[in-house]
Amino acid sequence: MYGAFTAPILGMLAQTSAFGSISQNISNMNTGGYKAHDTKFSTILATTYSNNRDIGGLTANTRNFIEQQGRIISSTNNLDLAISGKGLYILNTESDGSGDTFYTRDGGFSVNAGDEATDADNNTYNESYITDKNGYFLQGWVADGTGEVTPSSTTSSLRIDSQAFNTGGAADAAASTTASIAANLPATTSIDGTYTTKGSVFDSAGTSQSLELVWERNEASQEWDLWVVPDGSTFNQIKFTDYPSNTTEASPTATYTFSSTGGLPDNTTTTVSYTASDSTAVSFTLDVSDITSIGSEFLYFDFQKDELTQLSDNEESIVDLFWSTDIDVLVASKYNDKIIIFSKIWFILLLR
Repeated sequence: MYGAFTAPILGMLAQTSAFGSISQNISNMNTGGYKAHDTKFSTILATTYSNNRDIGGLTANTRNFIEQQGRIISSTNNLDLAISGKGLYILNTESDGSGDTFYTRDGGFSVNAGDEATDADNNTYNESYITDKNGYFLQGWVADGTGEVTPSSTTSSLRIDSQAFNTGGAADAAASTTASIAANLPATTSIDGTYTTKGSVFDSAGTSQSLELVWERNEASQEWDLWVVPDGSTFNQIKFTDYPSNTTEASPTATYTFSSTGGLPDNTTTTVSYTASDSTAVSFTLDVSDITSIGSEFLYFDFQKDELTQLSDNEESIVDLFWSTDIDVLVASKYNDKIIIFSKIWFILLLR
């Protein structure tokens, strides 16, 4: 009698395991670092089982895809990272590295305020660490003030407060030296028609200076003038030297003639120099290689700038800490010694 129930019971148990795998994969499809698993069935054949004979059935075998690359998706969190290929992030339960060590593929990180400390000027501040969703501290090699890293050194918890990059005094700001813009100007635009794109750069004090780039169609085919309008000024104030009479035109920042295919040569740049509304001198090189003039629709994609601004320990300023508005990640290819250079300059994540 027992033999009659063995095969169907084993079948139900195996099917239950399979449905469990499916439901777990679905429920964790948006869980960072989760690795899917699958259930396969194997047949059981037996000539004897206790006092019974010729009992058969099947069993469930679960396979975990721990080495399979997961999906990399976009994120609005400026500290999120993803590993392409093999490697794990190293975490520690304590900020001083004395706790338990864990390894994870989940790159969802945030800023966590740590212990209070006092700087050289006796100002109190909180050490700001990069942590995962469990509050564990991300480990890595810390670069010195010149950006040099010693891979043989001991890893430590990564800090991003202003004092973490300070070897004596407040971290210095740096002005933007280069910027790039991507947009499409309609080729069907009438003469003197204009389109405006906006951007911002950092001045030498680390202050963000907003500006408008006004594109004006000329009489010549596929020829456009570029006018740089600082924040606080208007297009006519820049275009006319006798504003508000508006009878004498000034020279535009640059003039471009697009090819028959609507593009500009690679590495087309223009030096932009002006005085901001607060009397600060601003100067940078603008790359316009990604500007096109085709079709009848105006499209504005993005404006990118370089350099670091003044470091801050509040999360709102993190976006300016990492090279404009994006985190730039470079990956070395050697597996056991694989590294990620985070922010190009400040620290390196050690991957196992």
